Amino acid sequence: MAKKKSDNVLVRYERFLKYLSEGQYTQEEICNFLNISKRTLYRYIQTARKQGKNITIKNGRIALAEPCKQKEIKIELSADEKLLLSLMIEATNAYVSFFFENNPEYFRTLFNLVPERFIEVIPQPKSQLTILQRSWLLRIYYNLVEKNEFLEYEITYQKPSGEINTYKIVPFRLLFQKRSWYIVAACFEENEKLATEYRTFRINRVITLHETGRTFLPEQIAEARKRYALDRRNAWEFKGGPGTTEVIIKVHDERYWTFLTEVCWHPTQRNHPSQKTISFEVFDPNEMLPFLVQFADGIEVIAPRTLREKLFEFLRKSIERNGC
Repeated sequence: MAKKKSDNVLVRYERFLKYLSEGQYTQEEICNFLNISKRTLYRYIQTARKQGKNITIKNGRIALAEPCKQKEIKIELSADEKLLLSLMIEATNAYVSFFFENNPEYFRTLFNLVPERFIEVIPQPKSQLTILQRSWLLRIYYNLVEKNEFLEYEITYQKPSGEINTYKIVPFRLLFQKRSWYIVAACFEENEKLATEYRTFRINRVITLHETGRTFLPEQIAEARKRYALDRRNAWEFKGGPGTTEVIIKVHDERYWTFLTEVCWHPTQRNHPSQKTISFEVFDPNEMLPFLVQFADGIEVIAPRTLREKLFEFLRKSIERNGC
């Protein structure tokens, strides 16, 4: 059986690579040895380079050099920067891994010029920060990273009710939660040397911020940081503390059951399919009220009774305000 033309081309190309590996040659020498045209030689060179071969042409002589060794670049990242980077990677994987992991053709299609888009990502709502508020966020972060002492700031802060107050705070953590950035800070009483309390401040509600010139050592805010870490374990959003209350909701709508159980809303969430109930262990059940309102027509709060009553009162007021 006669060999295909493509087979002969492949053989000549392999001979071309082997020939170059043995020395340096002119165009004429290579063309005569392989019995090819200069145009074919040029095509071989281009193909080899696309395959990562280091083809060099110097003083009219062609050679196959050793692969270029890339210089190793070391990038030092802080623990926070590593966390942010890992979150970006995790978010990217969550959006696109479904399309790419089983069929790499999706990957190629996405990055080619195609006449129509088939993937749409809708930006999620988030707090709007001014340029000044962004600069404060960065200043606090870099002061935390670069200095071994914790700086005190005086801020003017507007509460959701519109009330404006002034606070002196010592930030020790930046928190991104519920699509907003928060400053977590130790709060010192007058002439107090050790802070045991902390508060969270939403950065988009900060009106003014400046450094007071006072600094505190890590051990002076250690208790506040420890309390914050403990509170985060059983807080639904922000409020944590010693002890928890079990929240049990019964789901009467199958659609809501699917939606509520396909997402882990809290680390303590337990789904009970046989009873169609979901339980949580949180410090302040009242923080769950906005979450429960979304599903109020298909769920029933079994415990605690105080949360059930608050949900009822919330819905009663809503009906009074919006009822016909």
